[in-house]
Amino acid sequence: MPPRFSVEKATEVFQNLKHSDDTLGARDVAKALTKLGHSDDEVSRLTSELHQDGGVVRLEEFLAVLQRKAAGGGGQDDGDDDGERGSDGDEPEDDLHEGPLSEEGDHEGEPAGSPTSEAIPEEDWGDEEAEVEVYEDDEEWFGVDDDLPFDETEVEKLEHFSFPPDIESENTVLSEHTKDVWTRHTGKALHLLAAGLAKVVAKLQDGILDLTAHQLDDAQACMLADALEHDSRLEHVAEVTLCRNYLSSVGGVRVIAAVTPHPSIVRLNLSGNLLGDKQSHLSGEGCGPALGRLLRANTTLRQLVLSRNRLSDADVVEIAEGLCDNGSLHSLDLAENALTWVSGEAIRVMLSTNADLRELNLGWNQLSTKGTMLVLEGLRANNVLKKISLSWNGITDKGGVAVGEVLLSNSSLEEVDISHNRVGTLGSLKIAEGLQQNGTLRKLVISHNPLSDSGVTAIIRSLRDNSTCELVDMQGCQSGEGAAAELEQTQQARKTPLTLYFSFSSLPLPGFGGTVPLERTAPIAGAAALEPESP
Repeated sequence: MPPRFSVEKATEVFQNLKHSDDTLGARDVAKALTKLGHSDDEVSRLTSELHQDGGVVRLEEFLAVLQRKAAGGGGQDDGDDDGERGSDGDEPEDDLHEGPLSEEGDHEGEPAGSPTSEAIPEEDWGDEEAEVEVYEDDEEWFGVDDDLPFDETEVEKLEHFSFPPDIESENTVLSEHTKDVWTRHTGKALHLLAAGLAKVVAKLQDGILDLTAHQLDDAQACMLADALEHDSRLEHVAEVTLCRNYLSSVGGVRVIAAVTPHPSIVRLNLSGNLLGDKQSHLSGEGCGPALGRLLRANTTLRQLVLSRNRLSDADVVEIAEGLCDNGSLHSLDLAENALTWVSGEAIRVMLSTNADLRELNLGWNQLSTKGTMLVLEGLRANNVLKKISLSWNGITDKGGVAVGEVLLSNSSLEEVDISHNRVGTLGSLKIAEGLQQNGTLRKLVISHNPLSDSGVTAIIRSLRDNSTCELVDMQGCQSGEGAAAELEQTQQARKTPLTLYFSFSSLPLPGFGGTVPLERTAPIAGAAALEPESP
């Protein structure tokens, strides 16, 4: 189902990705379209339409194409979205536009659309009775009704709550509204908070506390943190999901501090918040050091999701240092942040020493070839990591060659994703060489790279004698007749099942001198399933 078009949302995404001259290049256009929920096929087609004359794209051109598509003039894709994001199974790609944006924006203070930034203008606060009306939206998160009875014991449980005692301290910078929320929570609205806490506990099912998109702000996050620390009903919670809310570093640090000593939490999902937003912690340490302390001290956490949080290199340095001393975390998601090659160096050191991490997602950052090669250097000394994503990082042929060299020597990797980069023929030939000798890789995603027909052909040929690889995705890599011929021979030589996703561009368009993509289909749409021939 194509996404619903919104001028406001499309404009917001454009503004957050635009260059200094108020334009977007091809890669940023593709990124914007993906954030708006379009499928891979739609992204490819719309990007080509916007860049048919080369050059850059302005906002009015971007909106015009999307409006035309929404009106039916741009066609409609029925194909499936590969869904590169959301590999952990709980964050589909079409949700990206619903939460706070991951890129550096022009937000000032709290995020646009936050219930704490628009619903309560200061001039409307008025007297005490009006104030309760004004803050009605805050109470909606707790599920509180006017006639809802509350248990006095719930109020007693709030007496130990540790909201920051010195709101004006140097280490805590809060908006005027957040200060007022804290005051209300410890005063006349205490009974509402108690009833809200009961509602939160009621959401705990099978050890999972899922508060996705509940409009949590920092004050509510602090309440939850205290409940995790002191409420016996949350002693055995195993998973905490707070994604797509409005937590800045203020609330984030409290939640992280509460999880650090918790004896049973194995999965923490904080994606789609503002933990690394520079304007949310004008003073104080931010979330990086707190995350470092969590990883050094905690021995139960297995999965940590921090994608789409505007985390910086400084934050990742703290995380990587914490992981050097960690022996329990198995999965770390840092996708869609602001990581550069500096983070690559910190991760290189971490991978060289950590012996427990199994999955690492670094997709959709700004590592570049330099940062990617540093990460891959760490992988050469690591025989534990099984899955890594480096998609959307501007990796060139040089980085592709480094990937091939890792495949030649590594004996633990099972899944590698380097899609949506700039790996060409040279890099793909080295990757093919690595595939031919690798005995552990099960899945390779290299789609939407300019591999060329010779590169695709080499990769298909390398799979003849490889008995472990089960899936290779090379969609959007412009294969031709050489790859088609090699496919037939590989089908005859292959001894174990293999699924290939790829695109052919070899049919001339009469009168235009161009080509039209032909999808190889059988029996899965867009894929060729190569079964070994019967003897």
